Parts: sequence; structure tokens; C-alpha cells
Amino acid sequence: MATHSVPQDVEADDKLIGPLSLKQFIFTIIGLGFGYLSFFFFTKVHPLSSLIWLPFTVIFLVLGLYQRKDQPVEVYLASALGFYLRPHVRIWSQDGYEERVQITAPPVLEKHYTKNFTGEEAVSRLEGLSLMMDSRGWASKKVTEWQNPQLATIASDSDRLLSNQDVSLVQSFDPQQYSQPADPYDTTSRVGQQ
Repeated sequence: MATHSVPQDVEADDKLIGPLSLKQFIFTIIGLGFGYLSFFFFTKVHPLSSLIWLPFTVIFLVLGLYQRKDQPVEVYLASALGFYLRPHVRIWSQDGYEERVQITAPPVLEKHYTKNFTGEEAVSRLEGLSLMMDSRGWASKKVTEWQNPQLATIASDSDRLLSNQDVSLVQSFDPQQYSQPADPYDTTSRVGQQ
């Protein structure tokens, strides 16, 4: 049976060259660049002028090469700096903590689901609604022809939308004629005439 090694630290940075990750490698290259500048100024210009580049060299080389217990130096330096800048003395208050958040219940609003109609107004509205239903909407158009006795008998006979004559026309309808696509070159069809 084959054995496989299981990685222990999955969140660790990948090592690019030796023990250096990509970020450490970049910091080291920048530190070496500042080191070369400090060497150049020390040998060619003036020895005191190399002091300008020396702090940058040291900072970038420390960031690139030093690693404390598998922790990047920038994280360690940030936590150390935070430790020294924060106050170390904590004051205990006997009163407890100060309430900064106050929760208040929203006001209760009563919703009126009915309109405040009087009895007479409700009756008149119901009469208007029944008139609208009886006239099948014609009363809203202020047309008096809806009271035509012939229309009233048709309306009272049934709730059909078509009269008996219209039904006979529908029964004579030939579905085979309209199921075929219209020929645009046939002069007898509507499509051909158009």
C-alpha cells in the first residue's frame, strides 16, 4: 500500500527559492538594491552619504530574510508595534458597562381595513355595483341602449357570449380550411389577395 505525505501547513506561502517565499524574495531583492546604492555612495561619492540608504537596506533585508517561528516578519512587527502602542493598564468599572444601544419598540399603528362609509352610502354603492353587473358594464358608459328589451331578453336567457345564430355559424366552421398554411400565390385566399 502506498503512503502519501499530507501537508501540515496548508495556509503557508509557497517557497520560491530555498526558504524564501515570493514576497520575501522581492523584499530581499529591494534590500540588495538599496545595499548596492549605499555601497556605491560609500565608495564613489562620500562615506557619510551612504547613511541615507543604509536604513532602507536594513529594513528590506530584515523583511526579506528574517522569519520568526514560521510567521512573516511584517505580521510580527505589526503585532509588536500594536502591543507597545496600546495601553497596558485596564481600569475596572464597578458600575458595569455603559449602555450604548437603546431598543425601543415601534409605535403600534392600527390599520383600518374598511372604509368609513355610512349606511346610505354603502347601499348606494351596492346599487351602483348591481346595476353595473346587470348591464354587463354598459351602465358605466352612460349608454341607455342597454335597456333595450331585445338585449335584455338575450342577457336574461343565458350567460352566453354568443347567441344561437352565432353558434350555428361556428358549427359550420371548417377547421381543415384554416389548419393548412395559406398559399401566398393562390389568388382566392386572403393572403394571396393581399
